[in-house]
Amino acid sequence: MFVNFPELSLHEWHPFSVSSAPWEPFLELHIRALGDHTKEIVELAKKCALEGRQTWIRGDGPYGVHDFDYRRYGTIVLVGGGVGITPVVGVMKELFGGFNTGERRFASEHHITKVVCIWVVPHASEADTFLDDFKALLCAANSIQHLPSLDLRIHCSRAKPGSVEAPLLAGRPNFGNVLDEVNVGTVGNPSLIFACGPGMMVNGLWDEANRRAATGKERVDFHHETFEF
Repeated sequence: MFVNFPELSLHEWHPFSVSSAPWEPFLELHIRALGDHTKEIVELAKKCALEGRQTWIRGDGPYGVHDFDYRRYGTIVLVGGGVGITPVVGVMKELFGGFNTGERRFASEHHITKVVCIWVVPHASEADTFLDDFKALLCAANSIQHLPSLDLRIHCSRAKPGSVEAPLLAGRPNFGNVLDEVNVGTVGNPSLIFACGPGMMVNGLWDEANRRAATGKERVDFHHETFEF
């Protein structure tokens, strides 16, 4: 969705991905300080926190291509690169969130039995943003019987082997090997790959899905979200 911070500018709007689930009472955005405007937003947030006040935020949207229903697949593979994890977090919260705390208002009907979530970040420190959330969702998946199984992998591409602990992994993922390992869809039981992140990563996953579909033995649908508007 497009977001405006009137305290910074009345006319400057920027797109950010929603990271909250549909059942949550508040809409949540995660904004990374990558450019001039996002750095100003972070500084404004710090200022408001120090002064014990809030600031006005205006929103326009949501936008994006949402013409697919991931709930109809047996296996879904969710892949986020860097800040591209935000829409993945929203899907994860919808499927696994709120059950342990009693906050969950409803459980959407779906056919999902297995969820594979892969997040690629350069350094382990960058995984801290959502690490506690992911651990809570993983705990729910392992303890609540009717939820799908959850395979969570956080790859730290620049980490040295042995320097991180599960669910963190050192090095980049080999997506072909991962899809072989999790046994993605047969023709009669299609799987979905959902990706958001750098173009090279997204295109590589897209090519992998097409390669498998071309064999006629697998049904792997592909969907991606982009930061381009």
